[in-house]
Amino acid sequence: MHPFLRRTGEPGVLPKTVHIVSDSSLARLGAVNLLREQPCFSICKESATPEEAIADVKIHNPDLVLLSMSLKNGMGLDFIARMKQANSRHRILVTSNYEDSLYAGLALNAGAAGYMGNGAGADEILYGLCELAEGRMFVSPTIAQKMLCEVADANQNVPPNPLHALTQREFEVFELIGRGETTRRIARKLDVSVHTVETYRERMRTKLGIHNSTELAFRAIVWVLLH
Repeated sequence: MHPFLRRTGEPGVLPKTVHIVSDSSLARLGAVNLLREQPCFSICKESATPEEAIADVKIHNPDLVLLSMSLKNGMGLDFIARMKQANSRHRILVTSNYEDSLYAGLALNAGAAGYMGNGAGADEILYGLCELAEGRMFVSPTIAQKMLCEVADANQNVPPNPLHALTQREFEVFELIGRGETTRRIARKLDVSVHTVETYRERMRTKLGIHNSTELAFRAIVWVLLH
């Protein structure tokens, strides 16, 4: 049991408020059932859309946010940054389908304080929330191990993954390309102009050493299929 859970009932120890954000009603129900049994946490709000979440986090001012990332519904890396801009007080624990160090690093850079895969069990989610509640960061052990391996590879002069050169927004565009989205649809999803998306595509081709849009699309599709 995490030490934070043992502090329940101590004088002056108030439960940490948690805002649950997910476009899946099943995921929200699971989180509610998990936290309802823990006196040290109090659910202050559930949100199903990015717009609801941004508004709710301003109103309810939670200590913690449990966010299930969903790029298709606008809850991607940029959404994490928007949540932090809306209220910098809360700490965000992200669950995601992407259990790789690259995406975890981008999420942490965007403002998350913790990251784990959607396959994490109830005990791991609870442990992660406890770590954030005590002011620490948390990355699930499997992802943390991958991060450590990359550090070791860097020290041994192993060539880094070129995708690490992409910015947060460039990587979002890269993933959307891999999912078959057109430039115009990407622009609508990210609320930017078509010209801006074209600029991101050009920057990605330069950073990845890619010569044309077809090769970029192929590279992006392969990445999505592998992850």
